[in-house]
Amino acid sequence: AEAPIDNAADIDAAWLDGFPLSTQGRYVRDRHGRRFKFSGVNWYGASDAYHVVGGLDMQPLSHICAVVRELGFSMVRLPFSSEMLRAHAPAPGSVNFDLNPGLQGKSPLEILDEVVRELGRQRVAVVLNNHTTFGAWCGGPDSNGLWFLPTGRAPWGPQTEAQWIEDWAMLAARYRLCPQVVGYDLRNEVRASPHR
Repeated sequence: AEAPIDNAADIDAAWLDGFPLSTQGRYVRDRHGRRFKFSGVNWYGASDAYHVVGGLDMQPLSHICAVVRELGFSMVRLPFSSEMLRAHAPAPGSVNFDLNPGLQGKSPLEILDEVVRELGRQRVAVVLNNHTTFGAWCGGPDSNGLWFLPTGRAPWGPQTEAQWIEDWAMLAARYRLCPQVVGYDLRNEVRASPHR
């Protein structure tokens, strides 16, 4: 297994001191009992054919994350596809490597690591969302309604319920030392599959 991602040393110590978060009734609270209010935004792209968050073709990652914080958001939901976890490279044109030289040669999963790291540096919490199976827009009869494929096979190999659980276990282990990862949205818009 790969070593977990750990960027706690890069995160503002005063912000980090509030973690881990917990719930009390309907409120999320930091470790000192103070209310932690989620004001969140969704950052599309990694669940689509690009396999990376949107905007990296236009701006540096650090700039986008800083703008998220400047706009007052405390949390970002990062949708990804099961296919993205296995992709070897982002889609052509989805990352401007002149603006993002540190992402050159990285897989989409490694780019997601950098997004998670930078959001932590900007004091923005992260919720990971398994949005789709295939890297495509979701909705309708597209085989993305379930967390597994009824046939069990995808172009990259098995996509069974057991594989989906393995994927989540891998991500939980990968980000276990990242206090800014505060939630796991197991699956987006579960619905019937055309093959069921």
